[in-house]
Amino acid sequence: LAARGAFCAASTHLEPLKGFAATDPRARNASVEFDAERLEPTFRLVYDRPGQSYALAIGARLGLPPALIATAQAHRTTQGRALQALLARLDARDRQDAERAALMERREVETAGLLTRAQEEREAARAKARETVARARTDAARLLSDVRRAVNEEWERLKESDRTREHLERSRKRLLAESQRVSDPLTEEDVGYRAGPPAPGDHVQIAHLALTGEVMTVEGASATVRAGALTVKVPLQALRVIERPSVAAAPSRAAVPSRRDVRGPEKAGVAPEIRLIGRTSDEARDLLEKYLDDAFLAGLPTVRIVHGKGTGTLRRVVHELLAAHPLVAEHRPGAPREGGDGATVAQLTVGT
Repeated sequence: LAARGAFCAASTHLEPLKGFAATDPRARNASVEFDAERLEPTFRLVYDRPGQSYALAIGARLGLPPALIATAQAHRTTQGRALQALLARLDARDRQDAERAALMERREVETAGLLTRAQEEREAARAKARETVARARTDAARLLSDVRRAVNEEWERLKESDRTREHLERSRKRLLAESQRVSDPLTEEDVGYRAGPPAPGDHVQIAHLALTGEVMTVEGASATVRAGALTVKVPLQALRVIERPSVAAAPSRAAVPSRRDVRGPEKAGVAPEIRLIGRTSDEARDLLEKYLDDAFLAGLPTVRIVHGKGTGTLRRVVHELLAAHPLVAEHRPGAPREGGDGATVAQLTVGT
């Protein structure tokens, strides 16, 4: 049918046909997901995964005699039982991946919630700081008004004295300058903030202290700031560099990433050998286990694992995995033409 270009949908339990669909680019496996614990379908279609039969498991749950179930199991081929074990492991791996994905999604939602609350708290703190600064400016303006009134009264009483008049004149000028600083403060619209870390000489705002001042020194992650008669040492992250507003182009929005096409893995032939040289033990174990699964589905009877000689650690890891793997019938060191002690040849259960 494939050679004639026919379009065909086949429902089967034949393992060779499943292996053909797994390795030939003209065919593709698909199965309906089945909950092995509850023994009921989930009705979710899974592509590139051959299905497996749960008839015996369902029969046992329905009360068929154990001897009958055992007899039926005995009639299954070694390849069929190995494929059943492989598919069971793949299903378990998929469930673990789904659980990890659900956990990551929950953590992302929790993180987003924490970020939202942090932003709300930051805005509330900024609003409170603005209110505190406005109240302080009002109080300062009132105080200067009282002081100016008192000085004017004192001036009227002591205007005959030249020395006193000169002294009060200087006081009046100082008070006028201070009054100008309070009565004409920088508003929120007047102030701009420069991105980047502060440097000595920069004018900065210390938001949590409702102060502005000049950076004297920067040491590591903190800076020394002089705000009037007060000198404080604060973290750099608590400072915002102040600059007068200037006409600048509005920052462009970051481009929204376009949605990518989601495609399944491409079909590819399975090589008769795998090279693990340079891998760690954990990496080699994961790669080899996946390779054995793929080689079994591709119908390879024998595979070669190239692990090198080195300290012998990779060779020991490979031999331990092959000895316990259900898809491996036997394994042996490589012959001289196969890589000698630097390689291991494994015979799979395909066709046995």
